[in-house]
Amino acid sequence: MKLGILSPTSSPHKETARVAVVTEKPMKATVKLSTVPPPEIPPAGIVRPPPIKVAAPPSAGLVEPVPMAFYWALLVISALAFLIQLWTYLS
Repeated sequence: MKLGILSPTSSPHKETARVAVVTEKPMKATVKLSTVPPPEIPPAGIVRPPPIKVAAPPSAGLVEPVPMAFYWALLVISALAFLIQLWTYLS
């Protein structure tokens, strides 16, 4: 019989495990336990919400207005791209 090749007549071997016998001796504590008083709960105080701060608007020099024609051009280009994709899908 070669290694790695099982013949149809071979059967699995029964395997057993050896387990140590556990004795009924009490275990020694590794940590000394002591009683601890419960933590003190602080008295409930009055909860006040933080003051509301309003941000100042940005200065006019930092933000340039985008012309409305740019948004319309972007919408037309998106619509054309959608129609082309729809046309190629249906054809």
